[in-house]
Amino acid sequence: MRRVILNSDGDRLGMVNDDPFEVSPAATADADLEAAFEGVADATDADTAAPPVNSDQLAAESFDSESLAHRRQLIRAAARANGWALVNPTEAQRGTLARQYLEGDVVQSPQGLGVVTGVETEPFEGKNGEQIDASDSSPTYIVALKDARVGVGFYSASELSETEMPDTGVGDPTAALAMSDAELADGDAALAETTFDIPDSWEDSPKSNRLILLDAWSSMGGTFEGARRELGSNRLAASMKDRVLQWEAWREGVTDDA
Repeated sequence: MRRVILNSDGDRLGMVNDDPFEVSPAATADADLEAAFEGVADATDADTAAPPVNSDQLAAESFDSESLAHRRQLIRAAARANGWALVNPTEAQRGTLARQYLEGDVVQSPQGLGVVTGVETEPFEGKNGEQIDASDSSPTYIVALKDARVGVGFYSASELSETEMPDTGVGDPTAALAMSDAELADGDAALAETTFDIPDSWEDSPKSNRLILLDAWSSMGGTFEGARRELGSNRLAASMKDRVLQWEAWREGVTDDA
């Protein structure tokens, strides 16, 4: 995640990255960005394979176990505490208003835990033909829900709150999605020609397959583009998003080269 930091007047204060964490103040910034984001840099994923042997190492292991998702939450919390907005660089260039939540964010919705999978700023057709209002000043967040009976929900920012992904029992859920060379060779085929299958390692977990699926989706940025980069396949990324949302209307306007 790379975001432009804007103050309440829309002035650009600098940039912030989450992985690796880095803050780059603008030359004209009058705020101490490093102080505002102090502590975020230390929330890193470290190799803690060796068992802890003393209290100091136990503390280090606990601190280093912070996830990328949590680093993003720390960044957002620091920005909000200072009244700043975080905006995608492309959106900042276009002057698009800041969004409160980003794709991949884990949120609590009126229908339970979910992952933000899209942010719409124009009216669109939701599930079952429902017309959903959205605008620059009041975006609608498309949220993939843990509740498989619902699948997807459409919410305003005021209906959502930040939360963290529960332990899924699977350390790296995306590792189970690796494809063979033959499958990758076919990875640019038409988006609709495959069906996403739950990996065996997910089936073996005592946790919900749906929860593991959302955890994997969030870790890839919560978007088709992020999943495609991670998986190397248009087809697998598209069918995974179908499974995540249980709603295929997102495909409208998306091509195999998207």
